[in-house]
Amino acid sequence: MIGLGVLEGIAMGVLFSVVLLLWYLSSPSDAVLGRVGDSAQFHDIRRHSDAVPVPGLLVYRFSGPLFFANAERFVNRIEALALMPDELALQADPPSTLPVRQVVIDASGITGLDLSGLEALLGLRHRLSERGIGLSFAEAIGPVRDSLMRGCTAQGVEHVALFSSIEAGVRAGIDAMVRPSTTPQRKTA
Repeated sequence: MIGLGVLEGIAMGVLFSVVLLLWYLSSPSDAVLGRVGDSAQFHDIRRHSDAVPVPGLLVYRFSGPLFFANAERFVNRIEALALMPDELALQADPPSTLPVRQVVIDASGITGLDLSGLEALLGLRHRLSERGIGLSFAEAIGPVRDSLMRGCTAQGVEHVALFSSIEAGVRAGIDAMVRPSTTPQRKTA
């Protein structure tokens, strides 16, 4: 039988806790949001039967820090939803065959942003743009908004579509779809 001393036992407990924390943070909850009736409220379409996706838009919420351990998962999830929107299209009211043209990220749940998360966002923005899909952010908290703005400025990104509410981001996305020569980007950098 292997015996551990008190210090070794504490060290193993701390190590196990750190591994468990990283695992938990690497897969935070997320949701596709839909509009509730004619209101400015957006809720998880899986939990609220009255929440309906807006045709041509993907409104996505990510609830946790965006950092090295989950940045790839975040990007893969958005790309899968934006490029294969069959599930969203069938749940729209009325059902739509309109492809996703705008992605609005509800950033209210993103509690932190590291360099890997920022690089993932910039890469996602570029790949979506190549496919004619706009990307905007709504309700980002101060530190996340500041990190995003500093990172975009450092990378030479002139415009970041940053909105104070999901509704404002959705309206700008709808306007951009109606007038494709414009983008839903408000100059903030």
